[in-house]
Amino acid sequence: MLKNSPKTGKTPVILIAENDPATLSRHKKLFETAGYQVITTNSGIDLLRQAYNQNPELIMASGMLNDIRGYEVCRIVKHDDSVSSIPVILITEKNSELYKLETCADHCIPSDSDHASIMQIAGELIAGVCPPERKAKKLSDTDILKRVSHVCDQKLQEIDVIQRLTASINNHGAEQETLKNIFHILSGMFHYSVAGIYIINTNEIYIDTCR
Repeated sequence: MLKNSPKTGKTPVILIAENDPATLSRHKKLFETAGYQVITTNSGIDLLRQAYNQNPELIMASGMLNDIRGYEVCRIVKHDDSVSSIPVILITEKNSELYKLETCADHCIPSDSDHASIMQIAGELIAGVCPPERKAKKLSDTDILKRVSHVCDQKLQEIDVIQRLTASINNHGAEQETLKNIFHILSGMFHYSVAGIYIINTNEIYIDTCR
């Protein structure tokens, strides 16, 4: 039995983005038959617009859409705090685990997934959604573009930091000298009084600063 949304107490809203009309129609019917309210689009731009303005319980998007690819849209959604709590299922033809890692999608599934698997994954993701304090609010396309630009600027800055840190590590053998050079790089990019670096694994570096 379909449970009401933990966000609104009403019928859960599913946002589906797919560029193939037959697949889009099939997925729409699948969720509507299960009792969900469904919003559909074949556009990455409209997917962003609906994500910001409708605050759905779940986004299910194809990796390839008619304008902005679903992969890029997923990255934007998952790196914007105002919408990052929305679970995203990414439909992809390629290595699912790789794209899950690169896009921060909650789940990646192959395009030939059976209906039972899709519904099980969707149900589990929706059930795990914590009610956010925010409410959906209407944003103009200009506002959405500003948010997207902000997220992209943040990612470019992160890439710049990682590249410069990597170069520093490769060019300095002594650990102490390497750390001194790293913090010298950071001081030229951020204003801070205290900073910390967390190396989770070889692919993840987190930097915290305190002004």
